[in-house]
Amino acid sequence: MGFDGGKTIFKDFVQKVRPQQGVPAVLRYETKPGVKAQVDWAEMGTVDVDGKINLLSALFFHA
Repeated sequence: MGFDGGKTIFKDFVQKVRPQQGVPAVLRYETKPGVKAQVDWAEMGTVDVDGKINLLSALFFHA
């Protein structure tokens, strides 16, 4: 494409104009068994109980 420069000058230029990478959204960590637990809540739809529509929810436990 007509560029007669080398790789190094191109890499230096890109490093200056490229946006800085942000901090990761989630920081993972590991614990020993039984130290921490996680519970997720989910809405699973509706259920008819004696003619009345009720919201059906569930908890998912991760140990």
